[in-house]
Amino acid sequence: MEIPLVTLVGEQFSARNSYTMLKNVGVEEGIAWTPEEYVEWGVKLGLDAELRKEVIWKLREAKKSAPLWNAKAFTKNMEKAYQKMWSTYLAESLRE
Repeated sequence: MEIPLVTLVGEQFSARNSYTMLKNVGVEEGIAWTPEEYVEWGVKLGLDAELRKEVIWKLREAKKSAPLWNAKAFTKNMEKAYQKMWSTYLAESLRE
C-alpha cells in the first residue's frame, strides 16, 4: 500500500516480520531496535513530509523488482523449500 511504517525489532518471528519485509524492499527508514528509536521514527515520519515521500517512492520502486511482491516467484521458491525439507527428512529417516 506504499505506506511508511515503524517497526520495533524483537526476538520472535512476529516481532521480526515487518523488519524483514522492510529490509527485503530496501527500506531502512522506520526500523527501530529500541523502544526509544521506535518513538523517534514515529515522530520523524509524522513530521517530515519529505521523508515520507522518500519512503513511499522506495516502496513504489521496490514493487517493480522486489521478490516480496512477486507472488508466483515467491510460491515457486516456497514450494522448492518444502520439497527440499521433505527430501532431507526422508533421507534422514532412512538412515535411522
